[in-house]
Amino acid sequence: MSFLSAETSHLGSPIETFEFDLGGLKRWYYTSADEDVDTGTIIFGAVAIKRAEIEYTHDIGRNSLEITAQRDLAVADLFKAGTPSAVLSLTIRRMHRDDGVSGVIWIGRVIDCKWSSTEVTMTCEPIRSSMQNPGLRRFFQRQCPHVLYGADCGVNNLTHRVAGTSASVTSNTVTVSGASGYTADRFAGGYVEWTNPNTGTQERRAIRSSTSGSLVVTTLEAITGLLDGIPVEVYPGCNHTMDHCSGRFSNAANFGGMPHTPTKNPFDGTPIY
Repeated sequence: MSFLSAETSHLGSPIETFEFDLGGLKRWYYTSADEDVDTGTIIFGAVAIKRAEIEYTHDIGRNSLEITAQRDLAVADLFKAGTPSAVLSLTIRRMHRDDGVSGVIWIGRVIDCKWSSTEVTMTCEPIRSSMQNPGLRRFFQRQCPHVLYGADCGVNNLTHRVAGTSASVTSNTVTVSGASGYTADRFAGGYVEWTNPNTGTQERRAIRSSTSGSLVVTTLEAITGLLDGIPVEVYPGCNHTMDHCSGRFSNAANFGGMPHTPTKNPFDGTPIY
């Protein structure tokens, strides 16, 4: 029996499967059925998981989908210390018992998780939300609007990368062994990267502040998957002024701000002559 035939037949026995994919590096497979589902290549584990109604409207922002599951769902642990660096995508399929044919009914990504005493609720957005493009973002301003190391900025991050080894890791600080002699807050506004040994994903955290001498960086979000002795890479930040652009990165030609904007407002009512 085909999937469509089973869907329209009173003999159908529908079940749903949930496939979570962390950047293609690790996957979790669950089903809302009362027993495990073996497709021959994948075994979907039976857990207490359900979804809200799928809605399709012209407003993409209102098409989010909530997934509710048992509190100890393993995939939800990725969000306990903040949003994971890699995208966690979700594919929901619908199939029928004793029928190996399935149909995809929803594709998107998980953007947030919230826990209650017994459950975890994952908020997901559909894949078509990625089609939303930002509007105009340039303003007449002194500071540069470009994203550091982005295409408009043009600075090569590898040129300014500082490599070392993690030590004295806390919830949001790490000492970078093998890196020292930098001015205070040189890396503020930059980021630190490492490979999470548990998932194999590349983790990235924005840096709030850094020390001079022996390099210690403080991150904006909690650090996960980082133990002492793991290679880390640190990239300096920028305050988006001409001083940093020219002095720190020698990139004045690509500066996107207007540093010579007059401080005198010609429309403040003061006579010009």
